[in-house]
Amino acid sequence: MVAGASVAGLLAARALREHVGEVLVLDRDVLPSGVRPRRGVPQGRHPHVVPAGGYEAIERLLPGFHGELAAAGAVKAGAATLLSSRPLFERTLRRRIERLDGVRIAGSSEVTGVLTDAGRSRVTGVTVASGGRLGAIEDIDLLVDATGRASRTPAWLAALGLDPVPEESVELGLTYVSQRFRASGAPSEILADGRCVLAQEGNTVLVSGNVTPPGEPIGAPATLRFPRAFRRYYERIDVPGNLVVLGDAMCTLDPRLRQGVTVAARQAELLTDPVRDNARPQCEAAALLETPWRATAAPKSSASPESPAA
Repeated sequence: MVAGASVAGLLAARALREHVGEVLVLDRDVLPSGVRPRRGVPQGRHPHVVPAGGYEAIERLLPGFHGELAAAGAVKAGAATLLSSRPLFERTLRRRIERLDGVRIAGSSEVTGVLTDAGRSRVTGVTVASGGRLGAIEDIDLLVDATGRASRTPAWLAALGLDPVPEESVELGLTYVSQRFRASGAPSEILADGRCVLAQEGNTVLVSGNVTPPGEPIGAPATLRFPRAFRRYYERIDVPGNLVVLGDAMCTLDPRLRQGVTVAARQAELLTDPVRDNARPQCEAAALLETPWRATAAPKSSASPESPAA
């Protein structure tokens, strides 16, 4: 089972399908059928940039995804990179995962807690809130937490009487102010001070920061605050052996690095091999964080806080 239909969660479901018969993905949001932001992805109204390495990792899991995203309207930006809104990226990815045999995605279904064996050594099930009712799903073989920065795993472990999760945080103090415009053919540009102009699907442009408007505005500007980044060291403590934490639930990176999707995809790839316990994938997922976390924690220059995110 995967908690969270995030990029990390969807790609984890694809990886797990290599060696399990059925994968259930639950997400608390109503998952839109169209291209529009959703509550659980507040960065959905802001710049979304995935570098070539991120697309390469996704292609290894989902051959042809790059072409599908381009066919959906994403704008080419180099040989291996596309520019699109975050909602278009996620909808294209979700539709691809939904077509996989043995994978089911359910929205409006929030994992609210975990059930374990008597020794608290394995997760045996989860409690789920859906449609105003609280129920349980039992007899699960593996639980992947990909619920993002709002992850409740530290609280679940505390409720079980297990050790607290070691955590490190870095103050970033970032604020995004972004606006979409109708503008055909406007060139994309990411400026040194963090401002950006990004071409997107449907002859639109997303602007973040103080930039001359390139066309007619669409809707009102959106603001998002990103005060801090954190890293949780699950690999350092004993947790139930079939619980794996990935993506932003494990670590939020400085969005100016544009490495979030790339790291999530590479972490998901770790699950393509059979997972007997969490020791290997959790430690290897942590290893993938070493370089981007050092960059996140490094002292920053006084660049503008309005910056493109991954």
